[in-house]
Amino acid sequence: MYRFTVEYLRKLYAPGTRICVDGMEPFPGSIPRGTRGTVLSVDDRGSINCRFDNGCVMGLIPGKDRYHRVTPRRDLRYER
Repeated sequence: MYRFTVEYLRKLYAPGTRICVDGMEPFPGSIPRGTRGTVLSVDDRGSINCRFDNGCVMGLIPGKDRYHRVTPRRDLRYER
């Protein structure tokens, strides 16, 4: 993966960013769809290393695994 692509991923998925798995190739130990986690780091190959809420620690591979960032919801009831 190109260096500028890895740098972009590091900015987009900074440590502490919440992420949700939309799908992974089925293999023993794959993370179930809908599982959320917290980004730990992005390595030099571009893998997004996460600690998931089910206790697993695994890297997501851009272009192979499907996932999205989770943004915190704002409570609009109190913003009047």
